[in-house]
Amino acid sequence: MVMSLLLAGAIASSQSTTPPPMSSSRPTGAIRVEIRQTPLGYQMLRGGEPYFIRGVGGLNEPAAAVRIGVNSARTWGIENLERDLDLAHAHGMTLMLGIWLAHGHYEGVDYNSPTFQAQQMKEIEDMVRRAKDHPALLCYALGNEMEIFTPADKQAPIYRQVERLAKRIKQLDPHHPVTTVTAGITPAKAKMIHELCPSLDFISVNAYEGMGKVGSILREGGWTRPFAITEFGAEGQWESEMTSWGSPREQNSTAKGLLSAKNYLQGVRGESRQCLGSYAFLWWQRETTVASWFGMQLQTGEKLEQTDQLIALWTGRPPVNRCPQFLAIESTADGQEVAPGASIDVAAYAVDPEGDPLDYRWELRLETEGLKDEDKAMNEARRIPDTLLDRNGSRQRFVAPTTPGAYKGVVVVRAGQGTDAVGTMPFFVRK
Repeated sequence: MVMSLLLAGAIASSQSTTPPPMSSSRPTGAIRVEIRQTPLGYQMLRGGEPYFIRGVGGLNEPAAAVRIGVNSARTWGIENLERDLDLAHAHGMTLMLGIWLAHGHYEGVDYNSPTFQAQQMKEIEDMVRRAKDHPALLCYALGNEMEIFTPADKQAPIYRQVERLAKRIKQLDPHHPVTTVTAGITPAKAKMIHELCPSLDFISVNAYEGMGKVGSILREGGWTRPFAITEFGAEGQWESEMTSWGSPREQNSTAKGLLSAKNYLQGVRGESRQCLGSYAFLWWQRETTVASWFGMQLQTGEKLEQTDQLIALWTGRPPVNRCPQFLAIESTADGQEVAPGASIDVAAYAVDPEGDPLDYRWELRLETEGLKDEDKAMNEARRIPDTLLDRNGSRQRFVAPTTPGAYKGVVVVRAGQGTDAVGTMPFFVRK
């Protein structure tokens, strides 16, 4: 399965991804970006040339991103607007400029308020004037999931404001497209945005396990304009199988990479008439339940399987040295409740495609996802003693913490080539 997806990327890729030379010049002016409808579908043009988005979320280590075929990055706010644009430009990348809009459920946020609308409008106008002439600017992205947790029947005011903002942006800057970013998509949401936001050039959707179905859902809702995928990768915690105590079970890194590739082939490549490209989530690590849930690489810089799969899909060539393939983690404590101080045996199984020797690094981490607020506070205040009897080797025996709560056993499998794999095992120490 791993090889077939890597080969599929090599066969399907037809675009050159040779990294552009790093620019030492200062920005010299706007590059026009437009979207045209052609006999083959929608196409983004930048400076008159076809431009398909091969993006990542975040601007950490841009040189490394460019080396694997990335041509664009996405941000979520304008706190570092000039720095972000200059950094992208210096590495030959473009930027989907994220403009944070307050979520509708936040306290004090009222999208029906003229005062709120006017304040937001002024902030957007100031931002556009700062950004519009920069050559790295690809497009403006209004908000990120600002409709989330707002009941569907109360979301219309949010999108009426999105339309006002989009229309104004296009008046100030007619040379760059405008989009908005949603938390997933339903036919009803697509229909509402299509009707309320005619000034949007395309819609952007954050989608994980169901990414491959985004195009068909949009069309079911009557959306006829193009779209982009602005977050994809591992299945989200909200989509995962749950333990009996309400914590999500995390995929191992190999499964995450395979899911990313399968969804990319279906939801991006398979939607070439309407999809403008995508942004993988996340180029660095975002710590959630454990530090490895979302991320194409570890915090120490080693790449994971999602990176390998996207290298093949973006460049048409398999990576020079591939990540270890995580096969399984086995323990009688996996997903179970155990007694305080119990002795637990666990084994991890992995193989390396190049046959490199593998090193297994184990640790225990507290888990907070899915727990009640008071339990989270209690867990975060604890320190886990070094309960592993031996940190190295594919098989381990460790002593469960004596303090009740939710934990994860984590194993990082290293091949010594900057290539890693990760697996986890949740368990709960009962009172």
